[in-house]
Amino acid sequence: MIDEKLFYKRHTCIICKRKRYEYYMKSVLKSSWACKDKYHFQYCCDNKEIEIAENIRQELKKLKFIKIQHIIGK
Repeated sequence: MIDEKLFYKRHTCIICKRKRYEYYMKSVLKSSWACKDKYHFQYCCDNKEIEIAENIRQELKKLKFIKIQHIIGK
């Protein structure tokens, strides 16, 4: 039996922009969500862009003096 609380929260996928229940989503990066439900042909959490963004995030942690604002110009 599936717990009713798992279906309560809904999130928007950062790849396909669909709103889905948390049970069918995976938390990616810091506070974003991506689809993980293989059976509905939406498996966005394996997207190459998420992997690239995670690698960038890990590399940014190594910087001591330069911040993201310096790189993107904001």
